[in-house]
Amino acid sequence: MSEDKGILEQAADYVTETVEAVGDYLGATAKETEHKTKEEGHKAERKADTEQAKNDNASLTDRAKSAGNAVADGAKELTEGGKKEYEGQKADNAKDKLTGN
Repeated sequence: MSEDKGILEQAADYVTETVEAVGDYLGATAKETEHKTKEEGHKAERKADTEQAKNDNASLTDRAKSAGNAVADGAKELTEGGKKEYEGQKADNAKDKLTGN
């Protein structure tokens, strides 16, 4: 009887660990996608601001503001890229737990 309980406990532990790993994987991949989307948005804004800063027809004030915005968007782009990589690593680790690696 105690052997059966041991097997049942082991099975329950396995199921719990598997469900947690699946949850971790799905959560991390969703966040990775979210950060990638934000990163791409900041990249597009940075490029637009960079082009505005290069525009000879724009006022010096507008060009300076655009240059500053390009720098800020570049920093945000890098931040989101780092977060995306972090979530990608979390997803890989969760996937490894699922596959037993």
